[in-house]
Amino acid sequence: MYKVGYSRVDITPTEPIPLMGYGNPIRRISGPVLDPLYATCVAIGDESGSTVLMIGVDSTVPNYMGY
Repeated sequence: MYKVGYSRVDITPTEPIPLMGYGNPIRRISGPVLDPLYATCVAIGDESGSTVLMIGVDSTVPNYMGY
């Protein structure tokens, strides 16, 4: 018999964050949220104690470099 668990958490930033990429020569700040970002996990375990995790993250790379 397998045990299965699932979770999804909203990880959308609540405050504007600096953006990077797109050849960004100037400091750009994020605008309004168009689509939320999520972290999702599925865990599957069996009777022997083995567990597999499948993790998905809608990710961005905020610019914390200060430029």
